[in-house]
Amino acid sequence: MLRLPAHPDHLSWALPSIRGSVQAARDRSGQWLHRAGIAPDSTLFDAALQVVAELVSNAVQHADLSPDVQVSLALEGYLLTISVGDQDPRPVSLEGLAPRQGLAMVSGLARDYSGDVRTEPACDGPGKSVIVRFALLGAIE
Repeated sequence: MLRLPAHPDHLSWALPSIRGSVQAARDRSGQWLHRAGIAPDSTLFDAALQVVAELVSNAVQHADLSPDVQVSLALEGYLLTISVGDQDPRPVSLEGLAPRQGLAMVSGLARDYSGDVRTEPACDGPGKSVIVRFALLGAIE
């Protein structure tokens, strides 16, 4: 059984950069989201899990130089932040994305919740993080 931290406002862990990590990230994120007060039958819960799965999948598929993927979820006030990072130095572009696929889908889900998507370089070496924010606006139980 997964043991979550006593303060469920933040969860961060590393996963190996393999295909099976996508489902593992969804499962652990779903448990944390529920514990943090986001209803499992809500559209926000589903959207957050879609974002986690897509970002981890992208990192596993495209970050060839990264042995692992770092996943973080944070709940601060009415803001849910999901971050997925890797150690591949190649940047990710959020421009000119194909509609409703990959990062375009992630961006659309964030916008549905008055949120946004951005990328940041890693602060401790090569790599980057894709950061997605959702404004919760009544989605917490």
